[in-house]
Amino acid sequence: MTPGARGSDKRTADAYLPDPEVLARYNSVVPDGAERLFRLLEQQVAHRLQVETDAAELNRYVVRTDAARANLGLAAGFVIAIAFLFCGVYLIMHGHDAAGTTIATVDLVALVGVFIYGSTTRKAERLEKAVVQPRDSKKIAPVDDTAKVKD
Repeated sequence: MTPGARGSDKRTADAYLPDPEVLARYNSVVPDGAERLFRLLEQQVAHRLQVETDAAELNRYVVRTDAARANLGLAAGFVIAIAFLFCGVYLIMHGHDAAGTTIATVDLVALVGVFIYGSTTRKAERLEKAVVQPRDSKKIAPVDDTAKVKD
């Protein structure tokens, strides 16, 4: 049976291994040919498992560092927004009403804009993932993101 061939033969576990007769012929042509073949197979499997393990570890590392970077960005943005808000209040308290109001208003509008942009982006990502990886309707009911909130 050739690798990947499908016929009436019910074997699946050894579909990619030669038949015992073929292995015996390997041994007759090359000393320990079957042993060498199995050793190569074992090395390939070990290598593939190591590559997959390394890739999974790298993926976990990337996710952790991306989350940490996102949290640092949120903290830095919060500090900057509060600083501008305090600058606006300080200017208003010291007689510079127009400048203080402008700085405080721009700061608050920027915060609201970033919040709306982030919410819209997350919603688009969720919808994209829902298309790529549909949920099992028996396990989890789909979320209706278009539902309107009643006042």
